[in-house]
Amino acid sequence: MTSYPVASIDLAALEHNLARIKQLAPNSQILSVIKANAYGHGTVEVAQALHQSDAFAVARLSEAIQLRQAGITHKIVLLEGVMTAAELQSAADYDLSLVFHHQSQIDLLIQTTLAKPLTFCWLMLETGMHRLGFSANKSSEALASLTASKSIADPIGLMSHFANADLVDDSRNQQQLDMVLAVAQDNQAISIANSAAILSFPASHQHWLRPGLML
Repeated sequence: MTSYPVASIDLAALEHNLARIKQLAPNSQILSVIKANAYGHGTVEVAQALHQSDAFAVARLSEAIQLRQAGITHKIVLLEGVMTAAELQSAADYDLSLVFHHQSQIDLLIQTTLAKPLTFCWLMLETGMHRLGFSANKSSEALASLTASKSIADPIGLMSHFANADLVDDSRNQQQLDMVLAVAQDNQAISIANSAAILSFPASHQHWLRPGLML
């Protein structure tokens, strides 16, 4: 008989890891990243185990809808945002939050009439990862467009991603944080700390942590 590999997930270990993060950064809120089927561990089951999180983040709309249909009521952030008017309407219908990392996504928001406005949305800044996001010199215009939109209900947060957070003494980590802080307005929510930064760069903790692998 053919045998198949089986992965056994210790949900208590997930709960322990989340509690440890709260000890490391007691003044920050936790946006638990459970994209890609919670890194292969099971999106819904992991979300249920991590119910003490303040919010969840996934990459794709289908993942977020799966969580909503399973009864998850936390804020859910789509890290990739949306690309079409239909996806944007679905995001509003399922009370999802978006990350805007390209002008086309802002244009789509402006051109689309939503039944209800979006909340808890973010602008992605490109500070050194060279992957997604607005450059610092274009961030003000992007923020102004989002703030003026009737489809956005509350202030926009700033998000970025470290390129070398696992290199503890890399000066580029501080440079990236400084770029975000330079753009941030008074009391604007900031999220830049990934798992490595949570462990080794306390100054980066700011308002919202984004642990993934360390969970």
